Amino acid sequence: MKNAPASLAPVAIYGMSADPAHKGHLKVAESVMESGYSRVVLMLTPQNPLKQSAPTPFVHRMELARRLIGRRTWLELSDAEAWMQLYGDELRTHTMFSQLRKIYPDTPFTFIIGSDNWMHFHTWGRFREILDLCAILVIPRPGGGNMEAAPAAVALKALKDPATNGPVTQGHWRVLPDMPGGNASAKQIRQKIAVGEDVSRWLTPEQIAYIQAHDLYTTS
Repeated sequence: MKNAPASLAPVAIYGMSADPAHKGHLKVAESVMESGYSRVVLMLTPQNPLKQSAPTPFVHRMELARRLIGRRTWLELSDAEAWMQLYGDELRTHTMFSQLRKIYPDTPFTFIIGSDNWMHFHTWGRFREILDLCAILVIPRPGGGNMEAAPAAVALKALKDPATNGPVTQGHWRVLPDMPGGNASAKQIRQKIAVGEDVSRWLTPEQIAYIQAHDLYTTS
């Protein structure tokens, strides 16, 4: 994140593998901004510990995300997980937000996660304590399951945000009622690129040109 003084304005942290970042991510970010956040930060992870396969090299994923963001000043791209060196077993959300709290002690943070991740959020390291450091906004995704019945939702029932709009109350969680990102999936986009299908619906011309120049996603 930018080395600027901490602000009391709420900031949303959108953690992702971004392999590749796509227009569905933009729609989610826009929806979050409309709910009252000062900015949204796309925080790319060097390696998602929940995914077994190795991702596309970090430098390419960062460049593709940069080309997606364009000139949107309210949307920030961060490699904070990389420079914090939160790799391997230490790559955990609790560790990341503990570090951010040291840098920005007063900033209200909301962590955005997809419903697929929410369904096994209870397996994340120190998952209960994550809400001591930020709020959580769950984004519906295709096949994400019943978010209200997720083990984490049951375990953290007392911390469900009583508010239904605006930034999520710190220390609480909320499920976004709609699916702003549509049915876009990074995996599906990679598969379409591998077989030569048109992906302009999900990626910008700048992203497509970069992918072609670096011969990315040619195998599914």
